[in-house]
Parts: sequence; structure tokens; C-alpha cells
Amino acid sequence: MSDILEIENSNGLKFGDSQVQARFELGVCMALYNWTDLTTAVDNSWGGSDSEEKREWLVGNIVELFEESTVLDALDIQTRLSQVMEDEFDTVVDDDSDFTTAQLLIQIWMECSQGIFSTVENQYNKYEKSKNTKTSVKVDDQTTGGDSEDEEDHAPDLVDGDSEMADLGTKEKQGPVIDDDGFEVVQRKGRR
Repeated sequence: MSDILEIENSNGLKFGDSQVQARFELGVCMALYNWTDLTTAVDNSWGGSDSEEKREWLVGNIVELFEESTVLDALDIQTRLSQVMEDEFDTVVDDDSDFTTAQLLIQIWMECSQGIFSTVENQYNKYEKSKNTKTSVKVDDQTTGGDSEDEEDHAPDLVDGDSEMADLGTKEKQGPVIDDDGFEVVQRKGRR
């Protein structure tokens, strides 16, 4: 698979068939919703109270990037993804998952251009499965030491919601709090 898309017309990488375009847009949406780094940022509101809206905006932004480009490669997409993560969610992606996601988006476009939608369907099924078995990643925002309490360069430590470290207290663990839409509410632990 090539990491570069190039076409000869001036209409960009938008599909002429509206059904194919809709499938491509669904694929972009599902790929971004399945991206663990972005999901963690949204679940922990690193982009503020409108983190969910910022993720939806990013989906539209990536679709527009394809529509406006006649040449596009995975590095262009990676740059856009990492820039939005840093600017909107104050998160630096250093695990190359942004590049992997960019490659997936290229693959989705290439398959859609050939009338193949298996990757889009797989991404959709993966999202539906994760929605039904949602485990959130909680953030331990207590610093692990250092000279200053106001250490701005310290990144929060990610703690898996099911790990023993998430339940360090002697209190009995309460069940998850579910909002009206059926989503688990991430609650901040009290300071000791």
C-alpha cells in the first residue's frame, strides 16, 4: 500500500458518487473514534468541556483535507492530526499512532475508490464493540514527585480504569456513574 494519493483532476480527492463519499466519511469518523489517543483525550476532557465537539470538528477537518487536495500523503495527515491534538487537546502524540491512523485513512480512501468497504465496516464494527464494552482510561493527575507542585511540563499518568492502581483507597469501590445518554462519567478522585 502506498502512503501517497495523487489524482490528475482538480476536484480533489472527493468522490463523485455520493454513496461512496458517505462511506468514506463514515470510515474517517470511525478511524478517528477508534484512535485511542484521541478517545482518551476526549474521555478526560483534555480539550475542555467541548472535547466531543472538537473530535467531530476534526473528522470534518480531515474529510475537507481530502476534498481539497489533489496530492496527499500520510505525513500530511499525520501533521494535521498531531497539530490538532496539540492545539486543541494539549496532548503531544509520541507513540506514532497519529501516523498509523493517517495510513489507515489513506487505506480507507484507496479501498473506497475501488468500491471496497471492508475496512470501513471493520472500523464501524470495532467502534460498536468498544461502545458496548467501554472501559475508560482514567488519568492520575497527582504528580509523582519533583521540586514544584506547579510543574507544568509534567504529563498526566494514564491509569487503566480496571487496574488495581485505580483503586488504591481502603474505601469500597463504588459502581460507575452513568449519565442520561448511557456513557460512564469520568470522576476525579479526591486529594489525600
